[in-house]
Amino acid sequence: MPEYLICPQCRAANPPGSQFCAQCGWAPTPDPQPAEHQGQNPQPASGQPEFQAPYAYGQSYNQPYPEQAPAGQPTPYRQPVSTGQQPPRRDRRLTLMILAGALAVVVIAALAVVIIPRVANQASPAPQPVPAPPPSAQSSAPQPSPSRSATASTSPTPASPTPSRTPDYGRFGAQVSSGILEIVGSGCLSGGGSMVGSAFLINNRTAVAALSSLAGADVIAVSNGSDTFAASVAGTDLVDGLVILKLDHPVSGHVFPVDAVSPAVGDPVGSYGIDTSTTKPALVKARVQGTGAAVKLGSYEVKGLASTTAVVDNGISGAPTLAANGHANGMVLLDSRGRMMIVSGKAIKEAVAHPSGSLPATHCKDQRGPSSTTISVSGTKPVDDMFVSYFTGINSGDYRSAFGQLSSQLQATGYSNYAKGWATSYDFNIKVRKATGSGAHVTFDSIFAKGKGPSPSLTCARWDIDYTFTHEGGKPVINKAEPHSGSIWKKC
Repeated sequence: MPEYLICPQCRAANPPGSQFCAQCGWAPTPDPQPAEHQGQNPQPASGQPEFQAPYAYGQSYNQPYPEQAPAGQPTPYRQPVSTGQQPPRRDRRLTLMILAGALAVVVIAALAVVIIPRVANQASPAPQPVPAPPPSAQSSAPQPSPSRSATASTSPTPASPTPSRTPDYGRFGAQVSSGILEIVGSGCLSGGGSMVGSAFLINNRTAVAALSSLAGADVIAVSNGSDTFAASVAGTDLVDGLVILKLDHPVSGHVFPVDAVSPAVGDPVGSYGIDTSTTKPALVKARVQGTGAAVKLGSYEVKGLASTTAVVDNGISGAPTLAANGHANGMVLLDSRGRMMIVSGKAIKEAVAHPSGSLPATHCKDQRGPSSTTISVSGTKPVDDMFVSYFTGINSGDYRSAFGQLSSQLQATGYSNYAKGWATSYDFNIKVRKATGSGAHVTFDSIFAKGKGPSPSLTCARWDIDYTFTHEGGKPVINKAEPHSGSIWKKC
């Protein structure tokens, strides 16, 4: 028999050629008329077909069997004739069994590939590295929002800058001090400049100064402590707050190389400048707090500055800031409150390389110098008090107070002529070198408008005078002024 048969009695499977069911002994009733031709269904005695349809995949096995024959009957199973149709039900069951086995293999493989490694990873103490997704996956995946403690910031100024190591600026003092000059101007104080400050040499005939000193100035002079020199404006950079000065005479002193370095937030700042209470450069220190700052000076707005929180004397305006190698890497510029700002070294180099322009004319009717007067006194109090009143009155425009320090003999020439003669003048570097009850030796420098000094073309003069006193009202007053030696004045 070519196929297995299923016993209708006990449903047991039997191999081909079985004569009876090996399980229960059942056997089919023999056909009274055997099939005549192979390939046709055998017909029962009644002439009706015993099988209404061949086996078909997915159909039930519904062939009727005659009543059970006595057990042990040797009649063989009757074999249906092959019709060439789809396999009988037992092949379907075999196919289903094969499909079920294949499905089981697939399930087991899935368990081996997915479930078992996942369980193993969960049990493993050391997590395995996960490769980064490709760029396309990264671009489509949502990115986490930065936390408040993240280091990235949209602010141009870091919130918590790391301070740079501070150079030893003190070791540069002896080297650079000779190249730092005291600056004095006179003009319109309403122009925004303090008319006092520092400047530094970039060659023996050129110095750099700050607009915060000279905005509104008409007359300028510089001093190195022993000599005073008239100066004129060789160029300006009003945006960066720079004034390039041409000196009337060569000056012997330290020449500053300039580094084109822009200071950064957190950088230390060291500068040597001459404040209004001294005559020698002194070190000041600060630290950069921000960049891109702007300052209003009169009608000018200076931009691109580095800012600090240090407040300093007006004399520090224009002082050079120093790099770790002692070069100038910036310049001090002050705001209206005296706060220390920094002009970059890059701006200085560009202004020096291509100087042009001048300070706008102010047309002052009442020209003034700095608002303070410094006098090096002798220690003879009545004499020193008299000179303080005299020079402060001239510098502040209080000519009546200065006129009161003259004797009755000198006042006879009239106040009007006296005030007119001293108008626009500012006296500085005043030193009472020697004093007695009858007289004193005094030296000082003066700046003034053209035509207002001892010579029509001058704007700066140096005086060396011996004063003779008389006493009126119990105090010394000036009765005469003569040259100490040679000329009573000379050109700066």
